[in-house]
Amino acid sequence: MTHPQQDVNAPDRSGETPLMKVMRLGHLPLAQALLARPELTTANAADNQGRTMLIQAALQGDSALVAAFLRRPDCALGAVCRQGNNALVSAAAQGHVSVVTTLVQDGRKCVN
Repeated sequence: MTHPQQDVNAPDRSGETPLMKVMRLGHLPLAQALLARPELTTANAADNQGRTMLIQAALQGDSALVAAFLRRPDCALGAVCRQGNNALVSAAAQGHVSVVTTLVQDGRKCVN
């Protein structure tokens, strides 16, 4: 999935992008490699519940992956899912203190 010729934005038959797939499977190194690709335009893609990849990383409690998303200037930090929760609220609701700390220390507005 990190091959230079692979289209990192192309969804598969089920509509899942490569980044969505590696996140679902829990492959942090591959997710970080995809996030580092400058041609990636689907970092803010959302699942059928409206959860962006950042919100999903926050729900999983993965502060390293959240930090990788935050390094992207196009990170939709304030995006909310269908339940109205953003990454900060999602992480706090799950008790993921390290993710909450990572989001707050980023310094950008985390709330709507």
